[in-house]
Amino acid sequence: MLTLYCVVVGEGRPFPVEIDAEKTVGILKDKIKEKKPQSITCEADRLELYMALKDGAWIGSKSSIVREMKKGVVRDTVKELIHEDMELDPADTIGTFFVGEQEEKKPEIGARQIHVLVVVPSGKVTALEESKEDVEKLPITRKRWAELNKVLDVQKKMKMLDGIIAYSDLSWTMVEPIFEEYTIPYRPPKKEIDLNEMDGLYSCLLRFTKTFGRIFSGKEAKRLFFIAPILAYVSYLFGGNVQVLVEENVVGEKVHTNGRFEFVLRRGSKRICIVEAKKDDMDQGLAQNLVGCEALADVEQLDVVYGIVTNYTQWIFFKSEKDWIHQHNTTIQLDQDDLPAQESLRNIAEIIYGILSDDNESNNE
Repeated sequence: MLTLYCVVVGEGRPFPVEIDAEKTVGILKDKIKEKKPQSITCEADRLELYMALKDGAWIGSKSSIVREMKKGVVRDTVKELIHEDMELDPADTIGTFFVGEQEEKKPEIGARQIHVLVVVPSGKVTALEESKEDVEKLPITRKRWAELNKVLDVQKKMKMLDGIIAYSDLSWTMVEPIFEEYTIPYRPPKKEIDLNEMDGLYSCLLRFTKTFGRIFSGKEAKRLFFIAPILAYVSYLFGGNVQVLVEENVVGEKVHTNGRFEFVLRRGSKRICIVEAKKDDMDQGLAQNLVGCEALADVEQLDVVYGIVTNYTQWIFFKSEKDWIHQHNTTIQLDQDDLPAQESLRNIAEIIYGILSDDNESNNE
């Protein structure tokens, strides 16, 4: 009797199946479906089974490959193992594949291993969703995540093996009904910045404008060269206590999404996640950033995450916390030469400075 540990690709939770070596792969399919009756809804014969054998060894049950599968991420390593020509023949015996003859001896089957990769036809894996009544009883954050996951999971089913949807694939219309319920306006904290520092920032942007040319001409990525100095100048005021992360990736666990921020400002437990609004679509940028911040709060177990969506002239600040999402919109005014009005530039910088500062250091104006 063999104990084979199986994993459904895109789900990632290992489960054991006991079967005799002389039984066929077709019988193994039946046993797998019996083990997962609520999540596998197709007929057993439609399951595709593959050996979880990489470089002559079984995939470890605690390996990064399996950990990421639990989050819905399917690595290329796994995709290489589930090619059509490598599918286990349902008419062959288990022993043929998992014991083998002497000349093709397989690695010994033991603990902390994954032996079988199970591929379910698209749309036939059903997550164990919380009922509407259960969702209503959840803390607001988890309720928001449950509602969000319903949207994300619909998109996920359109991407058979990827498992988790990148939040750049989302549109505002998909998530607006969820976030609108929890969003209220607010006045973010501000902290005054020394005029000499502001003069330095203005001079930097003046030089960048003369060097790169008009902001809204040429490649869209050029705007990052105007956004970055604002973030860098404000971060510098903390004497090295703010870390500026570039192209930061996040993979949600309870929130079924992954994606990337252009920048993340990190000071202690505070996070400000920055997304550039592509094609001046602020709503699309807001959708990406709000969902991404939910994933970051999930992974890093944060009660509060701050976000900024900007195309350099338009700025949306938000504070995402357990019960509410607080939002503030403002702008940088440009003159005819695309130089920023100093007062509006100062306003943006002081909001970022206020958010990063300790709560008792900033003030609301």
